[in-house]
Amino acid sequence: MVIAVLRHLSNLLRRLTVDYLKACRLLAETEEQIEKANMVLTPEEKTKLERMNQLLLMPEILY
Repeated sequence: MVIAVLRHLSNLLRRLTVDYLKACRLLAETEEQIEKANMVLTPEEKTKLERMNQLLLMPEILY
């Protein structure tokens, strides 16, 4: 029973790690695209980008 619980927790942690890394890549790609395009962000877009950064720095609030 203990082994089954540990396997389940391990799988959950593995999936969380994969999701976190995907989010990091997406944010990095988005920021790179913004820089390449030399875009000026609207206040709303800046707020969304800041919120994404906060979520990535504190992944525990995602789940």
